[in-house]
This record gives sequence, structure tokens and C-alpha cells, in this order.
Amino acid sequence: MEILALAATLLVFILLLRRNLASGKRADAALNVLLAKHVFSRSSPGDRERIELHARELMAGRGQASEFIGEVDRYGWYALAMKELGIAPGVKGFKDWKAIGNPSTAIKPGDPLLRTAAYLLKSKCGIDVLVG
Repeated sequence: MEILALAATLLVFILLLRRNLASGKRADAALNVLLAKHVFSRSSPGDRERIELHARELMAGRGQASEFIGEVDRYGWYALAMKELGIAPGVKGFKDWKAIGNPSTAIKPGDPLLRTAAYLLKSKCGIDVLVG
């Protein structure tokens, strides 16, 4: 009976740990998306073209469809492209982009963490940016 209780406790602990780690990655992805939209909107037309081209190359190299699935997907890939191109977020408190393996699956549109990240950026950095 003690072994069963120990196994159940361990299983609950593992599930909670996985959930916590997943929400951390989603929060990182949310920040990347919002910061990428902010940086991209302030970039020169030449930099925008470079970012777009590199994002599509990254997508193709990872077997993703060539079209973005909405704004969250687009700016998630742009963040990854900017990281690889050496374009920093340039926002106080954010020296580099968060490490996200696949921006298409890291966070979905409508995730509450996008609103939370937007609030954080507005209150801490004065950046007013939202994604639809």
C-alpha cells in the first residue's frame, strides 16, 4: 500500500513539473512573439525583408509549410530569425531572444500568456504591443 501511495505521489509530482515547464516555455514564446512584433515594426524595410526571408528559410529547413498561420506564428518565426541574424530585442531587460525550438507549436493564438506578456511589456518597458 505504501508503494502505491509513493508511486501516485511521484506521478502527481512529475505531471505538475511537466505542466510548470510547459507554461515556462509558453511564457518565453509569448514574450518572443510580442518583442518580435515590436522590433519588426521599427525595423528598416531592408531588415524586414532579411527577417522575412530568413524566417521562411528556417521554416523550410524544419519541414514547415511556407505560409504563416496567423500573427502569432509569423512573429514567433521572426523572433527565431532575428536571433539567428543577430538582431537583439533592444528592450531594457531583454538582451536576447528566448530559446524556442518550434515557434509554430510553442504558443497558440488566444493563449492567456500573450495578454500577460503584453501587460508585462507595457508596465515594465512602456511597450504597447498586442497580437490577434
